[in-house]
Amino acid sequence: MFNIIARNVALRDKGRPNLLVRLFSNHYGRIEARKAGNEDDLHSILMNSPPYPYTKLAAHEWRSHTGVGDLVFQAPGKNQYLVVEAKLLRNGVQKKREMVREQANRYGRDWKRKHPSAFVKYATFTDKDGLVPLGELP
Repeated sequence: MFNIIARNVALRDKGRPNLLVRLFSNHYGRIEARKAGNEDDLHSILMNSPPYPYTKLAAHEWRSHTGVGDLVFQAPGKNQYLVVEAKLLRNGVQKKREMVREQANRYGRDWKRKHPSAFVKYATFTDKDGLVPLGELP
């Protein structure tokens, strides 16, 4: 399904490949994430099938001055990173969603402080929504 979407977008975009379609599809990882029993399962799902083009795991359970971030992926050969905060939402979805978004934003900024010349994107990965992009820090 993602290949079909990416191909159609690339054709609409005058033949230029738009590789971020797969990353920013709101269905990426959602089916697998719903089967997760805990946060370690969510981490495993992303580590076993990282979002293209961020296919290299750069950090897992990494420490910053504001807490412990979950996952950081890197585009191989590039100074581009995707910081992901993964959480199970199960109940109390709206409040937890907002908390996860705030954490992803905070850890994205922390990673940018550690790597000032890098291009950093940050996202959440939950059992309810799959991978959801939130922002980027050029």
